[in-house]
Amino acid sequence: MKDKLEHLKNYTVLYAEDEPGTRENISELLKMMFKKVYIADNGDDAYELYLRYMTDLVITDIKMPNMNGIDMCKAIKKIKKDQHIIFTTAHSENNYFMEAIEMQVDGYILKPIDYDLLESKIQNIIKQINTRYKLQQQEILTKEVARFQDNLLAVLDKNQKVIFSND
Repeated sequence: MKDKLEHLKNYTVLYAEDEPGTRENISELLKMMFKKVYIADNGDDAYELYLRYMTDLVITDIKMPNMNGIDMCKAIKKIKKDQHIIFTTAHSENNYFMEAIEMQVDGYILKPIDYDLLESKIQNIIKQINTRYKLQQQEILTKEVARFQDNLLAVLDKNQKVIFSND
């Protein structure tokens, strides 16, 4: 597993879980995978850690003291709409699941946590992050190349609306 996940070492994760045994087990797994893991045992502390470190991924329990995981993630999504989030919960109640869907989270895992499922969800999220980064880099490069063109360069959509042009 370690070789397969070595590329995750460039990323950070916030993990919030109020149950000590689960928190310890999952934290150890995450520490093997990520460059830095920030750990909290309640929603308020987790939110403060997020504000300080703006992690690449948030993995949180739904029911926690002080601030539950859903409220915490709603607050996070106000700051960063495309924040990657995985919910974990021992509760399979439909209202939690529906709120998670409405928030467009990346995963919803029932406890006890299946490590293979968690790893798979994390791998998919990292692929999305990497793809977004590569697209941003290509956009920067395209703009730089276009900037040095003497001729007008424009890209139009199917309705003839300009979606890119050089100066």
